[in-house]
Amino acid sequence: MDIWSLGCIWLEAAVWIVFGKRTIVEFRQNRRVEASQYGIDGEVFHKHNAVLDAVTNMFKWLRQHAHAEDDVTREMVSVIERMLSVQPKELPDTTWLKSKIDIVLAPAKNRFGEDHHLANQQKPDLTRSDRGMFDSSAYPVPPAMQMIDHAPTHAEPPTN
Repeated sequence: MDIWSLGCIWLEAAVWIVFGKRTIVEFRQNRRVEASQYGIDGEVFHKHNAVLDAVTNMFKWLRQHAHAEDDVTREMVSVIERMLSVQPKELPDTTWLKSKIDIVLAPAKNRFGEDHHLANQQKPDLTRSDRGMFDSSAYPVPPAMQMIDHAPTHAEPPTN
């Protein structure tokens, strides 16, 4: 699993949830402008060996402006921040990610029930070949991480 690309997608989803479509457009533009200052073309999230300031600032804004009752988004911001580490040894593995998501979602599941949002809804077919929005090439991995053959392993999730 490409943790970095998933983190990029989830960050944009969090921006949409908290601020709406207009802010996603502005966030992409801010990243494009900042990246160009480092000779990088596109709506990337990194500047070679660090995340862009636009990304770091968005983490702060999401924490400050998430709805008071939206604990899930605020908690997921910390998870996403970890997913967007440009240091390969700091990237979470899928076991850590699953355990953190379970912890973050537990209060909502207790409050609304396990299948609250899925009742009477058809599940999307994510196996289709026309999955443009799920194409991880839209979220390029920082150069420092391109040489990694596999995700790092961690014995236990950190206790931050």
